[in-house]
Amino acid sequence: MTVVENGILKTFLLSRSPIRGFDHSNGHGRRQAGNEVVSRQSNLIVESKNKVSDRTLREMLLTEIQRQKKPYGLYFEQVTGGYKSFSAGPALLEVEPVTERGCVNLDTLRGGVGLYFNDLAQNGWAEAFIAVNNSNLQNASGLPSLIDSNYHTPYALHATAGIEHAFNTNWVLSADWTLETGMHGYRRYDYPSGISVFRTDNRSSYKALAVHLQGNVSRRLNLVANYTLSSAKTWGCLIGELFDYVNGVCDPFNAFALGDYGPSGEDVRHRFVLAGTVHAPAGFDVSFLSQAETARPITLTSGADRVVINAVKSSLSEFRGTPYIQTDLRVSRPIKFHERWSLTPFIEFFNLFNRNNPGNNYVGDISALPIPVNDLANVTALCPDPTCSVPVTSGKQLLVPAGALGDFFGPGTTVGIPFAAQLGVKLTF
Repeated sequence: MTVVENGILKTFLLSRSPIRGFDHSNGHGRRQAGNEVVSRQSNLIVESKNKVSDRTLREMLLTEIQRQKKPYGLYFEQVTGGYKSFSAGPALLEVEPVTERGCVNLDTLRGGVGLYFNDLAQNGWAEAFIAVNNSNLQNASGLPSLIDSNYHTPYALHATAGIEHAFNTNWVLSADWTLETGMHGYRRYDYPSGISVFRTDNRSSYKALAVHLQGNVSRRLNLVANYTLSSAKTWGCLIGELFDYVNGVCDPFNAFALGDYGPSGEDVRHRFVLAGTVHAPAGFDVSFLSQAETARPITLTSGADRVVINAVKSSLSEFRGTPYIQTDLRVSRPIKFHERWSLTPFIEFFNLFNRNNPGNNYVGDISALPIPVNDLANVTALCPDPTCSVPVTSGKQLLVPAGALGDFFGPGTTVGIPFAAQLGVKLTF
């Protein structure tokens, strides 16, 4: 299907949802289970009857801007596809605004707000129904469970505001503020009598400031940098999730106790990502991606409650894991041997500096620690010997990484992926 012909947009990719001026589907509706139908291409082919250099193309764009008396035009350098799902979302584009002077100095303000109501947005809904169904009072098929009659549909308030400034044709800086408040989230109350009650009284919040810088250092080096300062909090006995899973209650008779409000599993205070591509001589492309984030929270437990150390119950915000730092690298060399054919050998390196990244994957239940504690109900000492000779003066003494993938960094230490490399060939036609 020809969508653009001779530089003029002729039609759209359409599903059976019409738009003004285009009443019929042209067979490009796609859908994934659980998502709405969206229009989507299969393969994009761009052909030119008159090929010109990059410099000439820019000059032609400037001439057209002046002819149409437009404030600026858009110069598309790259379009990246590869979405595996069919949920609605933007394509990845490299677009450069160009003015009559050949550069830009534009400010863009954006913002939005929305309320999202969804009973099925949370796995807690399914868990609550399963528990209730399994506790059919007539056949006693499970533990007694109830859904509180004072039920409210969970919803989230999502608000964003941002500004973007283009310094010139090479550098763009943007900042975006995000606020998401979850209301009427599910919580499970387990009473001493053995009855579980599911209530929709949880609340959560996510706040983030994201700064994005993108630019061309030179014709051979492109950089993208992102920094995010965020806070994610919710109520729960253990580390919970934002507007999602059931968060338990430590004391069903004091569900909003001191220490029960704190960071969720998504609480990453600082995150920095630096990515770039070096267009090296001889046609080689070297791409890199470096990520660094502060440690995520951990809950240490004794049974179903948070651990007590020296007669003081720990809080949700007391423990954190290890900061995550990783760099990946890719070297490729495209070889074009036909107008539409190219062969690209590449080599990829993951975790280039072989850093152990346990994250927040630590032994959570203190009864499973390699060195036992003296008292699970009130930890005061570690017991490497029968006399329990190591007093616990800090809860950090109880933090032990939980091995998951092997012993690459020592016995029982590997959680993240160690250094790895792979060779490959990509054929494009």
